[in-house]
Amino acid sequence: MRFLEYETWRLKKDCPMDDYEHMIETWFQYVCANKKELFDEWVSAKYYNQCDKEGNPTGVFVMLFEYESLEGHHTYKNRKLHSYEVNDGVYAEYASNDPYQFFDLDHVNIICMQPEKTDLWFDYTEEKRAIEKKNGVCLRRFLEYEIWKVAPDAVWEDYENMIETWFRYVVENKKELFDEWVSARYYQQCDKEGNPNGVYVMLFEYDSLEGHHAYKSRKLHSYALNDGQYAQYAANDPYQFFDLTTVNIDCMQPLKTDLWFDYSKEKEEK
Repeated sequence: MRFLEYETWRLKKDCPMDDYEHMIETWFQYVCANKKELFDEWVSAKYYNQCDKEGNPTGVFVMLFEYESLEGHHTYKNRKLHSYEVNDGVYAEYASNDPYQFFDLDHVNIICMQPEKTDLWFDYTEEKRAIEKKNGVCLRRFLEYEIWKVAPDAVWEDYENMIETWFRYVVENKKELFDEWVSARYYQQCDKEGNPNGVYVMLFEYDSLEGHHAYKSRKLHSYALNDGQYAQYAANDPYQFFDLTTVNIDCMQPLKTDLWFDYSKEKEEK
């Protein structure tokens, strides 16, 4: 089972943006160049900026790290820590290429997650990119990182069944109702030892900011007119089992996607 870190940070107030941008690029290049020797447990890293629902940046940056497993995460962290403690120089160059030197450390936060029900996830990236290529465009994705806790009085089995029903309903009605969606992935937050904290996560990906707005406006208009188009969706929406006081949505847009790495296929073939 994969293990993920959702890391957020703000920059120091006096941070030279050009130097920071260059360091992010250098970091990606260094990790890829030294993947086998130093970062073999890593699967992927993706970089974003948080924004509001209109796409305006909030000043918070995000890195989504994916490790092959909880054990792989621990192996990497322990090996790097030991290297620093004994000062053997193995990770010394990494430290000099680490963008942390530009971070406001009072605003760094790391949330750990593990995937849930991966057999139900959907991802239409290849299909979407093929259409975009044919049309001569390359849209910038827009993501929602939604979290919640299950309501105290919810029946657990009913909640679990509804999550499964929701995934199936969205896939079955993708073209008619959810055409702007690219992917959805479901996680459970946990501590660094993999112990769940009761918070669940859905990472929604839309084809663009405009696509996000088009979907939201269409659904809102349907509800306002009570035309029934999204009535069945409401009946299949797990929100009825959420503790609504715990629901929060952060929006994100990808940055420097040409530098991202993802070794998922390579890992699966081993």
